[in-house]
Amino acid sequence: MRNRAMCATVIIFLVTIFSPVYGHGSKNLENAQFSFSHEGNNTANVSGCTDISANNYNQNATQDDGSCIYQHLGGYEISESIYVEGMMMGLKYNSNGSKYAILKTDNSPSDAKIVVINTNDSGNVGISEIQLAGFDLPIDFDWSPDGSLFVVMFRNMEIITFDSETGDVSDYLFNLNNSSCQSCYNYVHYGEISYNPDGTLVSVLTKYSSSFYLDDRAYGLVINTSTKEIVKLFSTEYGQSTGTWSPDGTRFALQSNNNLDSIVFF
Repeated sequence: MRNRAMCATVIIFLVTIFSPVYGHGSKNLENAQFSFSHEGNNTANVSGCTDISANNYNQNATQDDGSCIYQHLGGYEISESIYVEGMMMGLKYNSNGSKYAILKTDNSPSDAKIVVINTNDSGNVGISEIQLAGFDLPIDFDWSPDGSLFVVMFRNMEIITFDSETGDVSDYLFNLNNSSCQSCYNYVHYGEISYNPDGTLVSVLTKYSSSFYLDDRAYGLVINTSTKEIVKLFSTEYGQSTGTWSPDGTRFALQSNNNLDSIVFF
């Protein structure tokens, strides 16, 4: 009987001591569990492409940031689409990217024009036209470095500059009126024309067996835009070619079709 009393006393004592502690500990435990559970579910937002069909889909992204790229569009999204009726012979941006221009022709000089499109972000696409109907069939064109002029290469080898805003003729850089072979067939059906970076020179090259006659049969030339002097003539030794200017405008690299394994620098 005495042993039972001691046992009861001990049990009551232990419960009395531990019960308040246990109760307080339970609250702490509940708080700890709640805090852990709450922090564990608080996932930070991850920006990225959330479209599973995109080439750069990010499975961890929770918020789409508009960066999706679609391979079936060539790796880029189409931002705008401009329809210009007729045959387009080329498209070039001006130097600061504020405009681009399309050389349009239906293989008829009367339909030839340069369509100029403003690349502003307002959603109202501005379109203007430079009419080339009074001239021969245009072959290629380029913007001047400051964007104020177009230089156009025509089928009869006239090289003419036009004001890019008004469309007025600015200057005649080259024609074949002084050719030693005026009766020769001087139509050039394919070619390329480009300003050097500072606008002081213009290169003119013919392609695909197109040639013209000056003092001799030639496939291209470089013109000084101020003096209209021919500073370089690409004769038959080079053949029809393609070329590009150095960034400082002092050198011209030419890939000749007569020698496909080398590049000539001038």
